[in-house]
Amino acid sequence: VANGYDHVVATVMSNLGTEQAMNAKGISMERTAVGDRYVLERLLETGEKLGGEQSGHIILPEISTTGDGLLAAVQVLRAVAVSGKALSEWRDEVTMLPQCLVNFPVADKTKLHSPEVEEYVRVKTAELGQAGRILVRPSGTEPLARVMVEAPDAENLAREMAHHIEELVS
Repeated sequence: VANGYDHVVATVMSNLGTEQAMNAKGISMERTAVGDRYVLERLLETGEKLGGEQSGHIILPEISTTGDGLLAAVQVLRAVAVSGKALSEWRDEVTMLPQCLVNFPVADKTKLHSPEVEEYVRVKTAELGQAGRILVRPSGTEPLARVMVEAPDAENLAREMAHHIEELVS
């Protein structure tokens, strides 16, 4: 695997298409809670060299322990130059799955872990199989529930699920 990156750390919000592209290159991807602090924590625990989150916070702990956009850009340019490939060729190796995030207000976030909600999510996840991914989680900063779906019909499924889960927790 190029540059010794056989394992990366990303958050649960990172697109499944990224994980699939990494796996195709022999790179495993471990997911953490949302937030670059969790990515950094796991990088330091494992000694891995690369992590980040979908928002663009890329962490290279051998160089810096914070997500630095300029540093990430320089490292990407360096890797592109070494590879001899155009950046567009790299981009074409990743097929991002359509992703939709729907939020709704929730007074008691613990209800998102009720047996009814967990069973509903399990059934919907099984229906998707390998074609997508579902994540239901409380917001860490607001009184909201977040329903994220990655699938060919992500928007409709996310809205349907958010509506149903909102009814279950109300």
